[in-house]
Amino acid sequence: MRIHIKINLTLLALIVDAIAMLVLFKTQRIALFWELHLLASILATLSMNLPGYRWYNRLLHLSIFIFIPFLGLLAITLSPWVINFLPARRVIRVFDAVPPLLVQMPRKPRDPQIRHGQTGRLILSPRVPDHVRMKALLSLQDMPTRHTSGLLRDSLGDTLDDLRLLAYGMLEQREKALASQLQLQLERYQEAIARHDEVRQASVARNLAEIYWEMIYQNLALGDMRDYAAEQALYYLNNALRLQVKDAGLWVLNGRLKLIQGDHIGAQGAFMAAIAMGFPRARAQPYLAELAFLQHDYPKTRQLIADLQKETRMPQLQQIMRFWENHPKT
Repeated sequence: MRIHIKINLTLLALIVDAIAMLVLFKTQRIALFWELHLLASILATLSMNLPGYRWYNRLLHLSIFIFIPFLGLLAITLSPWVINFLPARRVIRVFDAVPPLLVQMPRKPRDPQIRHGQTGRLILSPRVPDHVRMKALLSLQDMPTRHTSGLLRDSLGDTLDDLRLLAYGMLEQREKALASQLQLQLERYQEAIARHDEVRQASVARNLAEIYWEMIYQNLALGDMRDYAAEQALYYLNNALRLQVKDAGLWVLNGRLKLIQGDHIGAQGAFMAAIAMGFPRARAQPYLAELAFLQHDYPKTRQLIADLQKETRMPQLQQIMRFWENHPKT
């Protein structure tokens, strides 16, 4: 039906344009000629609708029809039929057989196996069978919360109800475990304050700081909650440092918290204090390198990474060390 409409529009455009040409040559009425010619150009443009047709193509055809009266319309209208009768410049051979592939797909599809590094893809892909996705999600129970909390949050928006509920339950279980520890230590902290037991108070304050830090480290506290957890951790950490000022572990935790808050000077002092208190320099080296990088001191960052490489090779830092080994010096 649409083809007939286009053909009718094309024929009508040719007729109207032919009448416009007759009016121009017979009566010399230029105004009437332009009215008829514009009407024919618009009709011809509406009849054109090729694959991938855009507004600028329509504008191009309209300009051709206007500036080349009748002949432009006739040429574009007849061109598809003329092309069919022209000889081809290159003969394209039509194949009748396809050689067998070197790699043959298995005849029976098998469920994808859950392997290291593929768990997130299996869980979030809607093309994977539901039972495989559930199995992959259950495999996260034995993995550290720091590496799985983000994936569990992504699964909360999944269309599969069972998977979404399972992810919510796993995430809530880990949050409740820390929340129960936090509540218990807060009660003990209040008891120590009531008894004026400063030694007990410093010990419990240390536990509270470590619990708040775990919320941050395990990516269970995000956004404003993350900032609040960092503030609370520093508050209780400072209380613990009043009586345990020579505790190197507390100074390291202090440096990591200040590093999160963007206090580079305070973090630098905390890490150096930890080293002075006996903390192994090789273990503090990654934090010092991170500080140098954040301060855009790249030569110092490279030197710290090189020193770290000589002393130890932590598996978590392999990629970072390879990067600085291959990175050109600037």
